[in-house]
Amino acid sequence: MPVMGKELSSAGVAEEVRVRMARRKLSQTAVAGRAGMSSSTLSRRLLGESDFTVGELYRIADVLETNVHELLPVAPLKASA
Repeated sequence: MPVMGKELSSAGVAEEVRVRMARRKLSQTAVAGRAGMSSSTLSRRLLGESDFTVGELYRIADVLETNVHELLPVAPLKASA
């Protein structure tokens, strides 16, 4: 997904969420519950089996006391041939 000249990585989003959960010493169950989602849904997102929704990212950012933009690591777009 392009974001201002960059490509958003779903795996990167999941990794950033995991890192921030660890920093705050929060379990998947705790984050899921506070974000209003099931533990199994959060697990699927973190494993890359399905993408986070925008709403989920905003709720997770709130739980992790961060800005949603901080959960969106981006990489430069690859040049098309």
